[in-house]
Amino acid sequence: MKKLALALALVMVVSCFTVFVSAETDPECDLRPIEADSGNAEMVIDGATVETDSNGTAKITLTNTVATVKIVFKDTTTTHEELLTDIKNEQKYVRYFIELGDGIDKVEVHGHYSRGDKPDGSADLYLSGMQANPGYFVHGDATTNYGVWDISKYLGDRAGKGYVPEDGIIQFYDNEFRIEGSIGSVFTIYYYDIADDYDEDFGTVIPEDNTVDLSEEESAIAEESTPAEESTPAEESTPAEESTPAEESAPAEESKEETPNYDKYDFLSTASNTGVNTSVAGESVRVFLPGFDMSKSNTRWSINVLLKEVKEGQYTVVSVAAGTGEDYADAIPEGHVLLAVHSSSSKVEDIPTYQNVNGKLAAADLEAGDKVVLEFTADAVTTAQRVNRFPNTAPQNGDTGIIVLAVVSVIALGGAVIVKKSK
Repeated sequence: MKKLALALALVMVVSCFTVFVSAETDPECDLRPIEADSGNAEMVIDGATVETDSNGTAKITLTNTVATVKIVFKDTTTTHEELLTDIKNEQKYVRYFIELGDGIDKVEVHGHYSRGDKPDGSADLYLSGMQANPGYFVHGDATTNYGVWDISKYLGDRAGKGYVPEDGIIQFYDNEFRIEGSIGSVFTIYYYDIADDYDEDFGTVIPEDNTVDLSEEESAIAEESTPAEESTPAEESTPAEESTPAEESAPAEESKEETPNYDKYDFLSTASNTGVNTSVAGESVRVFLPGFDMSKSNTRWSINVLLKEVKEGQYTVVSVAAGTGEDYADAIPEGHVLLAVHSSSSKVEDIPTYQNVNGKLAAADLEAGDKVVLEFTADAVTTAQRVNRFPNTAPQNGDTGIIVLAVVSVIALGGAVIVKKSK
């Protein structure tokens, strides 16, 4: 059922990604173009044709250089379907996964919804707005062609401005895609929805199903769908060199040969970003300190390593736990930190696609008693390395200005966190 319309705008260049085929958790509210004769909404198509799989994937093919696809769930006279979701009492995310095919220059998606301060359905929600608030991404980021964005937290953080209705229910009215590009180019929508959960591999797993065809002016019946050879699998929608299965992009045995020695591993060597007391996002490394609210950590799919400080900058592993869809639940004891290492995959064959696979595997390889050298500032991790033994002396700054082994001591004082680097 269609329970959602979002307002989203996007201009982006889609990077290559490995293609897998699987099924994602069913969404609570779906904002994609509807299936033929579903009756769940009105849809107006101009300058394009739309194919939809029975699982909801939509392919918009341009017949003009500018096309629009508008889905109306509620207007001033008619409610075609009530797209309601509780963002106050339940955790909700905006999930999107799209593909801009060759020739697509620009995509803007804009819809309207009601909220506490705008009960008439005049509130806007844009993807560009989500990208402008990247701190709410819990999976993917503002640069990827997929993302999971915490709409509950975003609206909740603005409750003081009246964004959250008293009952927590928001309603979506319409959703319009505007696509610019060359005639014949294809824009694919794998997911656009509201959901209360997401899989670790969301954004990399492409659904597969049969297609039905929607005409340019109105919804067409399934018999008018394009021939099977025109409804190509997702991996054929872009050139093979742009979207190649992992096993073709690099033989598994070659990837294994490139696997580093985890006994002496630099966790920052493959991470795309780091942070301290900030939610896990992307191919990343995070450090969480005692007192942090771990329900905000997004450690749902990371490898979470509890470390005990034995000396400034030197830690031993207490425990290692792989995320299984829930945030790390235990409070971090004093004198300890949590090292979280994340990648969108845990498979060696995906190393060419996801840069921190080795980091995640190296973290999973840790055992109680292993040694880690760790350095961090107030907002970034600057050293995170597994070692066989600690050095005999404390870290020093040499004459060259290079820190041989940096030490960070975090001192809690009056509710503030002061970070000191020993020299």
